[in-house]
Amino acid sequence: MAGAPNANYPLEFLFSKTLTSSDITRRLAWPTEHVDALIEGVGRPAINLNAMPGHNVQFQLSDENGQSWALRCFTRQTGPYLKPVISAGWVELVRAKNLRVGDQVFFYRNRDPASQAPFVVHFVRAT
Repeated sequence: MAGAPNANYPLEFLFSKTLTSSDITRRLAWPTEHVDALIEGVGRPAINLNAMPGHNVQFQLSDENGQSWALRCFTRQTGPYLKPVISAGWVELVRAKNLRVGDQVFFYRNRDPASQAPFVVHFVRAT
């Protein structure tokens, strides 16, 4: 899992995060400052939280091996901040990758317009 993802398509780095206990067992908090990337997807209206009933949306994510994962992002329905979290599908991904507290996750926007997955994720084990 070390090193950058090996991709034959253009990727744009979004953010990285050191995984916490909550990230491993319940949900991943998507940084609010990157919610625009989540909403925009790959420059097309693939993800539009404002238009979704219940303030949630399913989206595709590819891992560094090209496996696709269906995840769901939820946001607050009230209040001044969206506070997006990835919960549905996330814990299954964590278990499949055997991730632990302290591991790092790197999120990239996939700029390949032909791709069904607007995001690519890469993991690095804690040392």
